[in-house]
Amino acid sequence: MEQQQSTTSGSSNAGVINNTSFMMMRIDTSPLIKNLRKALGVNESVIVEDANGNYVEKWIKHGKPRANGEGIMQICNRVETILNQHTVQANLDKDRVQYCEFVARVREEITNVIVTKCYDWDIDDSDINDIIDSILDIVELFLTRSLDNKERESYSSQFQAKEVVTNQPSRGGLLSIADGMGMGAKRR
Repeated sequence: MEQQQSTTSGSSNAGVINNTSFMMMRIDTSPLIKNLRKALGVNESVIVEDANGNYVEKWIKHGKPRANGEGIMQICNRVETILNQHTVQANLDKDRVQYCEFVARVREEITNVIVTKCYDWDIDDSDINDIIDSILDIVELFLTRSLDNKERESYSSQFQAKEVVTNQPSRGGLLSIADGMGMGAKRR
């Protein structure tokens, strides 16, 4: 039986979808913001069935909120401008100067906003430092992914193309006829 060398390259659509979903999951900050909103409002999200049999999200309150509705919304919006799909893909230098300067600037801005607005937002004086520290813990850890471009580099393994060379026996039928007509003729 004659052996023919063939080259196969490409990837399945399912792999691309899975890779894209995996990448989006990695850069999606909405769970972080949702957890922050939950911590500030002392609320928990649960799924319940309504009177019509539809499933809806309902928030259950546990204890006293650490800020009023406007405060929670404003704090979460501000954090969302810092933590988003673009900032996680930033390329901050590996010696951490840019990173440290950025985190220091964020700490100053968050602190100024919360201290200035604490009474408008019904934030108790005893909660101010804890709220600021909690926010900065999230920011600092999340943004370490942007150091030395490591976040974007980690994507490359998800989207690598592969080429496979295999030896396959010559096929009969239509391919044999095509070989005789100059279409895909074998080189000797």
